Amino acid sequence: MSSIPTPFGMNQCIVLSKIPHIQPFWERHACCQMRVRMRRTLNQMKLINFKNKLAGTLFAFALLFGIGLSANLTAQAQYPQYPNDRSQYPNDRYRRDRDYRDQTRSRRGRTNDSYPDYGGSYNLRQTALNAGYNEGMKAGRDDRNHRRRGEFRDSSSYQRATKDYNSRLGDRGLYQQYFRQGFQTGYADGYRGY
Repeated sequence: MSSIPTPFGMNQCIVLSKIPHIQPFWERHACCQMRVRMRRTLNQMKLINFKNKLAGTLFAFALLFGIGLSANLTAQAQYPQYPNDRSQYPNDRYRRDRDYRDQTRSRRGRTNDSYPDYGGSYNLRQTALNAGYNEGMKAGRDDRNHRRRGEFRDSSSYQRATKDYNSRLGDRGLYQQYFRQGFQTGYADGYRGY
């Protein structure tokens, strides 16, 4: 066997026989064939590594595109009333003015709801109407579910009309009037199944 020294002290190629013409080519230069196989394997590994990097990059771009698209749709969903022209109502001044007008109307005795205005503070009125409506809704649903006749005046919470009342709100009698108005509406909605 003969060998050629390499810079690292290893044999570069080992010739397996002293009579090269008797043995086939692949047996004579096994080391050379290993190098060719290693180059092929290395090239395949480089190709696989490149494919993985390319797939990762494409996935990252697709993910960023999807996030950007969903963020854009979310932002547009916040302004459904005028999606393309936000300058139509700059700084929502129109909306603020409308809310201010609604508040001043309720202060002057005119309200946008169907309930009468008996006076008293805004908090007293809203608290009583909300509490009455919620209690009426519960009572109406209960009567509908148990197939009772729809008579809200039989309910004990309608008769008491003091749910959520606090002396800081104002007059108890006024609170009870508002409560009963809200209770009637809530009872009707609950009994009809709303």
